[in-house]
Amino acid sequence: GDQRVDTELTEYDLDGTISAHLEALEPTGQAHSEPWVMIRDVRLSDVRPVGTGHLRAKVGIGKRRIGAFVRDGEARRSRGDFEGLDGNTATSVIGRLRPDASGLAGRSSAGGDFPS
Repeated sequence: GDQRVDTELTEYDLDGTISAHLEALEPTGQAHSEPWVMIRDVRLSDVRPVGTGHLRAKVGIGKRRIGAFVRDGEARRSRGDFEGLDGNTATSVIGRLRPDASGLAGRSSAGGDFPS
């Protein structure tokens, strides 16, 4: 079936305050799940393996970039799910957006978790 999407984000939603907005939604859990977001016209780059079978990538929308974790990404890449996505081809992604604890020098950032 189709993946539920709670909201659609644009380049302008991914500003430096996105981490604070995401933290305001905490705590999440079974009764209060993390929202599913869609971002259109993104470009994937710097795709690399991480852990066992997963991928990390950069998701670019306009001039903004966020980090992404693609669960079971190696299997998805083997199936051809990322064929033609070379950093120049736009696509849409659906996933869960989370505050990124690795933000540098106090800068707010976010990362996405894109399950298979």
